Amino acid sequence: MRSRKKINQRAEENNVEMSKLDEGIQTERAGSLKHAEQETGPIREKLREHRELLEKQVEERSKHHSEFTSTLNESFRRIRQKLQKESAAQNAQCMTSKSQAEERFNDLKTKQKKQESVIQARLVDIKQRLAHENQERSKALHSIISNMSQFMDEFTKSTDTSFVKQQETQELLRTSMRNIQVE
Repeated sequence: MRSRKKINQRAEENNVEMSKLDEGIQTERAGSLKHAEQETGPIREKLREHRELLEKQVEERSKHHSEFTSTLNESFRRIRQKLQKESAAQNAQCMTSKSQAEERFNDLKTKQKKQESVIQARLVDIKQRLAHENQERSKALHSIISNMSQFMDEFTKSTDTSFVKQQETQELLRTSMRNIQVE
């Protein structure tokens, strides 16, 4: 029994020791929790401040994004209006230019037709004058040829007559020369 007593006594001492150790652990735990609370408190405070700052930034960014989107939409709306106005102005200018070009083309076409009829009349006149000149030239050429033929005929007759007269004169001279020699 003595051993039991010793075991019990030892168990009790161990229990006391364990109680002391448990109490020390509990104290250390409380101290650690207190210390952790003291150490994590500022961190938690910093995290809370950081979270608030992030929430403010998200709000500001959301607000700025909304403003930017609104401004961008307004800018695009103004650009679309400006493009519509420019497009309408360009269409009007194109129509005006086209109608002016058509008028100018029609004017040029009319002038060309007038000039064409004037030129046609001139060409007909020139053709008639050339035909008349050709006829006159042909008549003059025939007249020259006829006159030349007549001249050549008369010249031939004259030379033939002259030749005959020369021969007669030569014959007469020969005869006279014979008579003079005979005498």
